[in-house]
Amino acid sequence: MNVGAMSETSSHKVLFFIESGGPGGAERVVLSLAEEYAKRNVPVLVATLRKGWFSDQLIRRGIEHVQLPSSGKSLDFGLIRALRALAEERKVTVVHSHLLDSNFYASLALRGTAIKLVATEHGDVHHTSKKRFAKLKMILADRMGARFTAVSQYTADHLRRHGVRRGSISVIGNPIQLPRLNFSSERQITRSKLGISEESDNHWVWVHVANFRKVKDQETLLRGFALALRNSPQKQTLVMVGDGPEKERLLGLSSHLGIQGDIRWVGFSDEVGVYLAAADAFVLSSQSEALPMSLLEAALYELVLLGTKVGGIPEVVQNGSTGFLFAPGSAEGLASAFALVLQDREKAKELGKKARVQVLEKFTVGRVIEQFFGLYSR
Repeated sequence: MNVGAMSETSSHKVLFFIESGGPGGAERVVLSLAEEYAKRNVPVLVATLRKGWFSDQLIRRGIEHVQLPSSGKSLDFGLIRALRALAEERKVTVVHSHLLDSNFYASLALRGTAIKLVATEHGDVHHTSKKRFAKLKMILADRMGARFTAVSQYTADHLRRHGVRRGSISVIGNPIQLPRLNFSSERQITRSKLGISEESDNHWVWVHVANFRKVKDQETLLRGFALALRNSPQKQTLVMVGDGPEKERLLGLSSHLGIQGDIRWVGFSDEVGVYLAAADAFVLSSQSEALPMSLLEAALYELVLLGTKVGGIPEVVQNGSTGFLFAPGSAEGLASAFALVLQDREKAKELGKKARVQVLEKFTVGRVIEQFFGLYSR
């Protein structure tokens, strides 16, 4: 890390504010940043609106957090007052908010104060039809002094299209922690638990990590995998890591397709790394993404990356260079990507190594924190 950047920001006290509380990418970003700031002796506090997985993780990591009151109304004046009072009482110098509504409320709460606001946008700005007055909220936050960061260039472009000024936006990617696992031993242990033979390299393992929601389009993943099994004699297993409202429907679809014996449903896990270590390739079938944490993490395990050509995915997966892209919703396109990997597994391994190098250069937590520290000081 740049020592100068660190010394300039050592006097800062940072308040993270996020509206959601589930095990999603934005929450994991806040956890990673807050934990690393604390390790670097930067005073940090996290404000949330609800209890759940996220607040439990903060407690486990020993990170101080406060639950703010929220009425849930379209314009929550009580939340604005509570956030401002908390920031002033704790004498924070920077509020670092995440997601559309958090950014909007933070900009209102800090108006007229000397407290700096950094507003990070993830994927919710890609779906403004689901958010009331989304464009107006972004414009107002910009005009009231928020400095926006976007996790991908794709997200930054969306901010500009919705009226945020170019000079107010910086692109800073998601922070990724380096794996602490012994790859080879963890690979053998996990594959054995999954009932996957380690007798030879002929058993190829694909892994998918995501919440089971419609936007993740696991239906296309299952249909593409069924085609891959039909088109190749290669022994293959798909490991599905995650949970969500689509699970029962997906279980039914896998049975209908006759592939249930080739899939391992492991459920939600806080230890995703053990499954990445056990796999040979990573697959993401989403209809929309900003910059998936799971994709970056998979690259650190030197997995060949397969992803849809949407959002920020092509910023990490360069087709034929660090992985393979396919059209969203195309089971046939995914099956073709599966075939390309299986036809030349040595090339696939080289692609995985290139992806790891790229992620190490751009997205490690130290690199990302250095960028944020520089932004706080400007």
